[in-house]
Amino acid sequence: MNMFQMRTTPERLAREQRRPENGEAEYRIAAHDEAWVNSDGERENRATEDGESRIISGYGAVFNQLARVWDFDEVLRRDAFTKTLKDGGDKFVYWVHQEWTPMASIQSGTVRFSVDDYGLRYEADVGRSGLDDFFFDKIARGIVRKSSFGFQVVQQQWTERDENVDLREIQEVKLFETSPVPFPAYAGTSVGPGRVQSATPNEPEPGRMAHSTQFAKRRQRLAEIKMRIGVAKCRLP
Repeated sequence: MNMFQMRTTPERLAREQRRPENGEAEYRIAAHDEAWVNSDGERENRATEDGESRIISGYGAVFNQLARVWDFDEVLRRDAFTKTLKDGGDKFVYWVHQEWTPMASIQSGTVRFSVDDYGLRYEADVGRSGLDDFFFDKIARGIVRKSSFGFQVVQQQWTERDENVDLREIQEVKLFETSPVPFPAYAGTSVGPGRVQSATPNEPEPGRMAHSTQFAKRRQRLAEIKMRIGVAKCRLP
């Protein structure tokens, strides 16, 4: 690094240290300070009767929609779930990310996951235990209408956007579960009775991305100019 290259400021270093790394446990619930959680680095972490089954379905994640997570913005790209849905691993539907409340799983044949241009879809057969009745009731009456997902990031990209809010693009994840939740990070998620209808895809935001990239380049040029001025002043007799 030469003297004209931008130095890493303490503020920038602190922001980068707070960025979730690949492999941390994450859960996309309310968009506030507790919106992502890690578990010791191990994992990044509507119901109606249909014949004999009670089915709930919805979108556990949505593509190309910005969500505020802690102190950064996040967006899921179209192919984020392509590999994980083919890996043969079991995946669950939990109630609000609680592992002791499994509602459905792939291995039991009670949940189906798929991807379309809007996001990650799931359809689950809800049982008839006391807890299942409780979950079913909250979804059927529209009290809980949104969804979230638990995952590990496999591939991601960070973009500096301004002094306070960077952009995280998630390009590939390992999925562990989806959950009906009252407070989602992604507003476009859903859960409700019956089989969900396909939603209209979100368009990517090339304008926003181009703007953020140009903004970051302008900031770097400005920092280099300021540094040159500072060096010149230091050399004055």
